[in-house]
Amino acid sequence: MSQPTFIVGTGRCGSTLLSGMFRRHRLVASFYEFFTFVCDIGGCIPDEFPGDEIDGGRFWNLLSAIGPRLNLSLRQDIAMPEIVYPYRSPAARFSAQSGVPVILQATLPHLTSDPDALFDELREFVLPRPIAPIRAHYDALFDWLVRRFHKRIWVERSGGVFVILEPIYHLFPDARFIHIVRDGRDTAISIREHCGFRLFILATMLTEMLGVDPFYSADRTNLERVPPPLRAFLPESFDPEVFRNYRIPLAACGQLWSQQIAKGLQVLSRLPPPSVCTVRYEDLLREPAVQIQRIAKFLGEEFVDQAWAESCASMVRKPQSAWQSLNENEAAELAAACQPGFDLLRRIGIQYG
Repeated sequence: MSQPTFIVGTGRCGSTLLSGMFRRHRLVASFYEFFTFVCDIGGCIPDEFPGDEIDGGRFWNLLSAIGPRLNLSLRQDIAMPEIVYPYRSPAARFSAQSGVPVILQATLPHLTSDPDALFDELREFVLPRPIAPIRAHYDALFDWLVRRFHKRIWVERSGGVFVILEPIYHLFPDARFIHIVRDGRDTAISIREHCGFRLFILATMLTEMLGVDPFYSADRTNLERVPPPLRAFLPESFDPEVFRNYRIPLAACGQLWSQQIAKGLQVLSRLPPPSVCTVRYEDLLREPAVQIQRIAKFLGEEFVDQAWAESCASMVRKPQSAWQSLNENEAAELAAACQPGFDLLRRIGIQYG
């Protein structure tokens, strides 16, 4: 059984790049968007970490669920780029209309060019499993995939995983964590432009106003608390055009970044130093080969591979977001929103600004 390893961060911080790099490693099974997607981008976190023992049928229901938030994005044609299942193809088993199971939207297509076939294989493995704690089911699932693809270990990466880092830590106290950090100002700009994060932020706002998650409950008792402009984002009246044009304030995205940094560091600070490898995204862009080899050594000497490091270095591109392009007032507001996160990072030796 391989030691659990997670790439963690706030989201829009460079974790996708790292996941793609591990996808090229001959010994590593790269699990892409597993926990964020099975949790339906934050909509059903408790369901994925049940305290009671469950059987294979119930575990399969978690993996094959049609997540309301994710599948609304497919139906309304606002899907985030991380969803790589070919749901628009006539040859695909699932479509936007039928709904795509959460594990098929990104994780399985990241592993194989025939995700539908792998989905069937996985179902045959999971369904007969006996009643067991949820950790035992996840261990069995991940180790089966490692063997299936002839790898040595697995590394899971989910965007914005700090939202669910606490339950992951409790479930996998023996795990290693590769923590990737990016300047909060650039991260906030990227968050504002990312449809998945925008949907998460709006769903969180609606849940606070209604007292229930509107994607999981039909209760509209407190509908009067929702301002009319925001009602366009309720699932029953969702307007994709309004969503595309809606601008979340940049300072709010900076505040979200700071909040996520606080959540993440609160968990990571409990771990022994050898269990955490912190990487600055900016360092990865500036000296990719050096940082890639450092990450490989964190996993173990057997994972150090010069050819792999050179291949990964070729993947590095200049990031699109740049807070320096903001006007003076916007830059000042964004910096103030990110300051709490910067202060926390400074305590662990990471300096920005």
